[in-house]
Amino acid sequence: MAIYFKNVNVAPAGGFFYELNGEKVTGRFFCEIEPKVRALLRKYHRTESVEEAVATYMCPRIPEASWLCTGGTFKKAGVRAAEAMQNSVLLTDGREVVAFDEIERRLRICLSCPMHTREFCVTCTGHMERIMLLYAGRRPRVPEDAGSGICKCAKAYESALVSVEYADGEPVWESAPETCWRNHR
Repeated sequence: MAIYFKNVNVAPAGGFFYELNGEKVTGRFFCEIEPKVRALLRKYHRTESVEEAVATYMCPRIPEASWLCTGGTFKKAGVRAAEAMQNSVLLTDGREVVAFDEIERRLRICLSCPMHTREFCVTCTGHMERIMLLYAGRRPRVPEDAGSGICKCAKAYESALVSVEYADGEPVWESAPETCWRNHR
């Protein structure tokens, strides 16, 4: 069965990439990579469509293939953007916002955590803006927000998780590593 993208207008994190006979091409969007791949296919006398060639090459190599590709069996990606947003809203609702420097400290720990994942762009989905709206101006933006993603333990956005106070005795998320800031308060 041929492999295709469900929608070529949805770019995977990091954009599109393709390699044929050691020649590599990339493009942030499909329309950027399409002429480069077409030229490679023509050069090597290949007859498949550009989309099929790129999807067949990329889909087995990207973590979000189960969301973006069709025609094959792909490993399920961790957490969908909508699920992460819903969990972020639930975890932050009605909690006090912590200080600016504490948000930065916590996010720095998250960014180096093995449970940190960034399978899609938080800004591109519009979710970073929605996270900021959760706090109605009470939470400042910090430089670490740019690299933030999702905590696989909480299944929520790190930028939301690190911003609020947690009650003493409130359980830490299941499978959180010992290095998690929630374990060292």
